Amino acid sequence: MSKRQVIMIVSVIIAAIQFLGFPSAWDKFFTFVAGIVILGIAYRMMPKVKTPDARSLPYMDYKRGETATITNPNTEQTQ
Repeated sequence: MSKRQVIMIVSVIIAAIQFLGFPSAWDKFFTFVAGIVILGIAYRMMPKVKTPDARSLPYMDYKRGETATITNPNTEQTQ
């Protein structure tokens, strides 16, 4: 079951809880637990931030008196 499907099911449960006739303390507890479940799923759905690898970044060669060249270490070509 995908995370989106779980969020949809929990959302339907939250909407239905109000009409099922539970005591207000139970109603608040179930709503709180459902909110925590949605929060946990949303946290796990966040995109992961990748730090760039220094070897994949282009770098510049500079020699005094010459123009700079940009070299990509992956392709070993200069522009």
